[in-house]
Amino acid sequence: MTYQKTGKKKKNNKSQPQIVNEEFIPIDQIFKILATAVQQALIELKEKYNLTFNEPSHSALLTSIHGGTVDVIKEIVITFSPELLDKCSEVKERCINIYKQLLNQKTNDDNFPIHSSIELLKLLLKNNHKVLLVSNQLVDLIKDYIKVLKLEEYICSDKEDKRLFLGYDDFKETPKPFPDPYLKAANLLNVKASNCVVFEDSENGIKAGKGAGMYVVALACKEEEFEKLKSFGADEVVFSLLDATILKKVL
Repeated sequence: MTYQKTGKKKKNNKSQPQIVNEEFIPIDQIFKILATAVQQALIELKEKYNLTFNEPSHSALLTSIHGGTVDVIKEIVITFSPELLDKCSEVKERCINIYKQLLNQKTNDDNFPIHSSIELLKLLLKNNHKVLLVSNQLVDLIKDYIKVLKLEEYICSDKEDKRLFLGYDDFKETPKPFPDPYLKAANLLNVKASNCVVFEDSENGIKAGKGAGMYVVALACKEEEFEKLKSFGADEVVFSLLDATILKKVL
């Protein structure tokens, strides 16, 4: 999530950071959902075309899904089920449909860890910050997230020239961990990269934010993730984006 403060100024008149990005759904959850969708799609099409191959395990798919986008599906088909290579587009289409269904089910779960990012988004906009979501996910899938999470009033997704997010389609050649996605976000917000704050939860995202010269706050969902996220280069690691220390810095 990228943000820029406008309007009100603090009494000390110091320049305030601009926020650049945080995935609404933690990346480990995205990987697990996508891996399940790919696995189900491969099984369905194997049965449909009466093919013979060993379906990849869920753990093997998790290892293969290194970018967190459906663009890795062709790579997975080549590796695990080359018999379906000529039907790759059908695999991808079925995977996306299953993915959307699973995402909808997961986000209706009160225990699904998305709430602090949504509340932070609302607070940032309420306090006149400009916010931009930056994700390695495909643009169409981001639009689905926005609808599923009921965020249309906060992040416009219907008007292409006014959408408040960047997706994989916008930087195919250099996605995260390259800094380009965040540099493009800063350019769209018309702010210096050094005045931006990035909210992330993945190694690629953290490296992209730091590579762009931005301040990076990482979101940990488990105790064991704290040191790992710190080792990736995050300036701060928190267990909630509503952490009082962070709010004091960005609001």
